[in-house]
Amino acid sequence: LDNVFFDNNSFIGNDTISTNEYDYAVNSLTFSGLTTSPLLQATFISVHGSLTLDPLVRSSVISYRFLSDLPGQTITTSGVALNYVDFIGTGSYQLQDSLFAVEIFLESGSLDMNGYQMDADIINTYTGTTLDATSATLSSKELTLNGTVVGSAFARLLFDRHNAVLFEP
Repeated sequence: LDNVFFDNNSFIGNDTISTNEYDYAVNSLTFSGLTTSPLLQATFISVHGSLTLDPLVRSSVISYRFLSDLPGQTITTSGVALNYVDFIGTGSYQLQDSLFAVEIFLESGSLDMNGYQMDADIINTYTGTTLDATSATLSSKELTLNGTVVGSAFARLLFDRHNAVLFEP
């Protein structure tokens, strides 16, 4: 798989990047140093490495799938809100800034929040996963934690007081 890199020279204006594939697979995907606001459109983008978004990127990707089986992958969203985020690979990811999404699923592997905020309507971790929430903030309407949560005594949990749903496994 290729490492895909977009910078200031990749766009003329507020271009649209659209994939013809149902599931577009890359090793790492990087948007950096942009002076325009390109729109990234796709059904699924499967990232087998790291993801770095520039704050000017507009994302209408339905789902980002993180599939690495290797340790040390990173996610930098630069405040760009994502729709669905699904961690499927057995590797490890570390946030480089806060992660905002509609739904976040940690199905396998591990995610180190690195002290940042993770905010989604639904956050779900599965048995066999590890979420490091040390000094981090989880903000959600629905939170289900089935895997190991490291540093949970030092994490802040924020819920929508009108619509919060808590599940005890």
